[in-house]
Amino acid sequence: MKGLKGIEPVIAVVILVAISIAMAGMLFTWYQGTLRIEQERTASAAECAFASLEVGDVFLSAEGGRVIIENTGQHSLDVSLIVLQKTDGLESFLMNSTVEERSLASLPFPFTGSCGNFVSLTVYTACNGIDARFSGEPVCG
Repeated sequence: MKGLKGIEPVIAVVILVAISIAMAGMLFTWYQGTLRIEQERTASAAECAFASLEVGDVFLSAEGGRVIIENTGQHSLDVSLIVLQKTDGLESFLMNSTVEERSLASLPFPFTGSCGNFVSLTVYTACNGIDARFSGEPVCG
């Protein structure tokens, strides 16, 4: 097999080293992104571990509704959703409210219908599993 030529061993080593460095860089970048995401999840879970929420009262009128909530925990909570269950179906309202730790808040929401249609109201937060449900009698007026 005369006449066949290959690449020089030095060039082959340089190419292999370059490929190895490129792969190491990609692996490092991927690992850093994964690590950052896990750190954010852990921090959020740690903050939510000390969170607690209670619904005090629900007020319903022709002008709309209002829910009184109390953050009894040690972390401020972002209220993301209110779900109102009525005898004729569900209504949900996206919220963007923050309730500071150890404080009360009054959150308004649209309400149509009569007070007699009320079944329950659930307040959901950005902390997974931290929500509060009210299924008592609302204050009508």
